[in-house]
Amino acid sequence: MRKQGIIVSSTRVNGGTEYLIFDGEKYHRRTTRKRLRGGVEFDEKGVYPSDSAWKAVHDRFVAGLKPKLELPDEIAFIRGQMEVLWKELAFLKVAGVKPMVFFDGDADGLISTMLISEAIGPLKMWQEARAISHWALADAFALAPVEAPLVLLLDLGSDWNDAPGVCLLNHFAPTFIVDHHYAERKHNCGVMINPALDRPELSKYNTAYLVSLLVQNWVKKDDWVRIAAAGDRSPVVEWTKEDRKKALALEMAFNTSRDYRIMALGKKILETDLWKAFWDLFELIIERTLEQAEFEERGVDGKRVLVVWLESTPRYPHKGKIASYLMDEKGYDVVIVADKPFVPKYTVTLRGNANFLEIVKSLGVKEYWGHPNAVTIRTTDPKTSVEDILRKL
Repeated sequence: MRKQGIIVSSTRVNGGTEYLIFDGEKYHRRTTRKRLRGGVEFDEKGVYPSDSAWKAVHDRFVAGLKPKLELPDEIAFIRGQMEVLWKELAFLKVAGVKPMVFFDGDADGLISTMLISEAIGPLKMWQEARAISHWALADAFALAPVEAPLVLLLDLGSDWNDAPGVCLLNHFAPTFIVDHHYAERKHNCGVMINPALDRPELSKYNTAYLVSLLVQNWVKKDDWVRIAAAGDRSPVVEWTKEDRKKALALEMAFNTSRDYRIMALGKKILETDLWKAFWDLFELIIERTLEQAEFEERGVDGKRVLVVWLESTPRYPHKGKIASYLMDEKGYDVVIVADKPFVPKYTVTLRGNANFLEIVKSLGVKEYWGHPNAVTIRTTDPKTSVEDILRKL
């Protein structure tokens, strides 16, 4: 009687190719002269292609799993979605196949991707994608039908504007989003794991922290999780000033290289003194950027506030990182960074000890994104927008 299975690996041998086949419970070895991939049927006489085998093996394997995830009580309501993704990752790990991964290129998104890679093995298809739209995906990937069993979006993909691209990906393969960005309107494409969608204050549970809960049975990297939290200034775990610098150094390295080497390079930055060189580069670029900037220091409701008008903005560090740097190094409670040339659709970045989400919503701002204490708005009149925000502080 034929069994159904999926091909996990292959080795050239005398007389053909030896295939390692997983049937959902056990592994089998079969040798044939045929060239095969994906789902198959097999018996003692041979191996045969099968369009239905992949799903059959997947369902058989997943049906026997009972996830044991430890989640903080505050986010226990996302356990159902977390367990679904955990089962999918477990299947990929055992079957030796890899997902397609899209991620935001900050420390949180990068470390989330690195944690997935540590848990299930080196990734083959991964790409930064800040905007998940049809156009952005086509530009980044020259998108063809996705040849992956699963698509994973890390630290992005929650906003209503992301729906077209997420729906496109979900058409090709089951798509999961792990994110912590607040969105007023949430879409229904794929499985959304984001505690902040209904409760913005839960954005403190940053993406790498959520991913670490998913992979805790396979890999523990508490120092990485701490650094990712520092990158987003998240209070979900305690972090140090050095952790914060490592996070920014990792982002600097990625924005310098932007290729496959970031996985190996990232581990060296997180685990050796290599981070110091990229931190020095980060500081140098910011200092040169600020040489041409204009500064307005104000006291607002007991807060020490700095407004920075940039002559030009480097590709990296962007305005958000410049604002956070000035808070870290200069001790400001609130930093607002905007573009000096008043060109339509410029952005204003807000960081600090205030609920900026409530402020921008009360002002009727239409285009904004972020978390309660870290928001960026898009505006045609930065000067007026900044003055309105200062009044609301």
